[in-house]
Amino acid sequence: MVDLFDEVEGQIRTDRYKAVALQAAPWVSGILVIALVAALGYWGWTVWQQRQMAQASEAYDTALTQLTNGDSTGAFTRFGTLAQSAPSGYRGLALMQQAGIRLSQNQTAEAVAFFDRAASASPHPIQADLASLEAVYALLDTAPLADLQRRITPLMAEGRPFRLQAQEALAMARLLAGQTAAAKTDLEVLNLNLNAPQDMRQRVSTALALIASGRSGAVREAVRAAATLPPPSAANISLPPGMVLPGAAGAQSGTAR
Repeated sequence: MVDLFDEVEGQIRTDRYKAVALQAAPWVSGILVIALVAALGYWGWTVWQQRQMAQASEAYDTALTQLTNGDSTGAFTRFGTLAQSAPSGYRGLALMQQAGIRLSQNQTAEAVAFFDRAASASPHPIQADLASLEAVYALLDTAPLADLQRRITPLMAEGRPFRLQAQEALAMARLLAGQTAAAKTDLEVLNLNLNAPQDMRQRVSTALALIASGRSGAVREAVRAAATLPPPSAANISLPPGMVLPGAAGAQSGTAR
């Protein structure tokens, strides 16, 4: 009799388990379907993103070739298309190239506007700060000191990638504005900074020597002359150790003032 009761109880438990399984089956199936859709969606998004990057890279290289071959009008147009539709990294680089072309045509105001747009569009802080620094260089010999200080000050904050270059730019801006004493102090601080690149230390030492000899006017003329030179490229600006700018090999190729 006991065996009979055990058998009946086992059958009841089995029936209950089956009922629970049948009730849970739609939920389990739904969860599995959602997981599959999510995995396929992520895979599709990754493939699409890679395709977009590849297309942007090809278009960017084509525009650079046009620029190198002297077709600045065609290159400007192609960079403009990239600036509207490319992924954010290439969008920022394309805007910087457009700025460089406008600088070569002595259209400083428009060039600065492109640099500002590039700084806003760039997803990487090094790329964004480089664009902002390029705008400062473009304005160095024409903009009021207050405007330059407003642009330079954020770039000088601790941890910013071009902090030393920004400090040098501020010193030169003060020198051009006739604030020789303040500029001298800035240059002395840079000269003592062991992290300053060698070429910067040489420029700073030369400027300090000229100021000490009473020839600060010569320094101002040198700064004005330097402001007419091509902007430093992403490839040859001294970056903090271990930091690399994405797309640095072509970030400013072919641009000129």
